Amino acid sequence: MGEWGRQRRWLLVVNRRWTSGTAVATLKGVWAFTEFTLALSASSRPAFSGLPGGLTLVEGVAAEAEQASAVLALANGTDDHLAFLNRILVDPRRRFFLLKEGGEAVGVGCLHSDGTETTIHGLAVRPDRQGRGWGRALLAGLLNLGAVHTQEFLIDVDSTNTRAEKLYRSLGFRDRAVTDYYEISVPSAPIRGLPSG
Repeated sequence: MGEWGRQRRWLLVVNRRWTSGTAVATLKGVWAFTEFTLALSASSRPAFSGLPGGLTLVEGVAAEAEQASAVLALANGTDDHLAFLNRILVDPRRRFFLLKEGGEAVGVGCLHSDGTETTIHGLAVRPDRQGRGWGRALLAGLLNLGAVHTQEFLIDVDSTNTRAEKLYRSLGFRDRAVTDYYEISVPSAPIRGLPSG
């Protein structure tokens, strides 16, 4: 069939507030998922009553990056988490923290602050430790630590991660932006004047 018979799949990213973008996406695309950017004012964060017994929250250092990477891999898949954590270690605006049980890393969370806003990312608890309220404790601890350096916290969550979204909203996070993702198939066509192969 040649170049004209092939299809390319694109992911169209549309802010839900933009009606023209949403119209284009719904005409040509198939909804894939939604991502929420949630915000919480530092002054309205929930009171931090400490961590459950036996848990500590410590700032991560280079020697602990592999432990943090292992937690992220167990909870989120096999992306290159070590490279992600090493980039954090060399950026003074970013820090990562380990939730530990008896010295063993069981959770991780990262803060990225620009002085006004702090983004929370890389939040994870090992799957064998989930369901104990440790994710809530980890997030509350990060909010407490980060409140000194920010006016507002931001966190992104995929609409398919309903458990995390419910947790964030229960702590007071509210929508700041809603982004829809649509898959679109378009015919592949060569540009006139350029070779097609």
